[in-house]
Amino acid sequence: MTEKEISNALREHLASTSGRPSIILGENDPTPKQTPFWRSYFVKTPPRRTGIEPWHIHAGQFFVAVMVEEGTYTKKAEDFSELIVARFPANLILPAGDGEVQVTARPHASDGFNDGAYWRINVQIPYTAQT
Repeated sequence: MTEKEISNALREHLASTSGRPSIILGENDPTPKQTPFWRSYFVKTPPRRTGIEPWHIHAGQFFVAVMVEEGTYTKKAEDFSELIVARFPANLILPAGDGEVQVTARPHASDGFNDGAYWRINVQIPYTAQT
């Protein structure tokens, strides 16, 4: 299993969320003209080797930034963040390449804040995978 397969498994699960808006991949992708939208990105740590076997543990955080039009503020953004939290329950296991990726704890939605012309809430989803 590769880092790309891990990322794809998490993003595909997010993309299958019913009632979701557009999803932008990464922090540097162009911003859509229509709100609301979600922006997904990763914060990863280097793989750790486990013992003398060739296995490695990949751990990281999958973030989904909920972006709504400024002025709608908390209600719409909080509703979307709750939808994401419910979609990624603790211990969820997703197939990824020839292995699996696991959500290791309940996702956390941060407090909302102004981000340019948007109101933003970041949802943090912790995961691990063993290759």
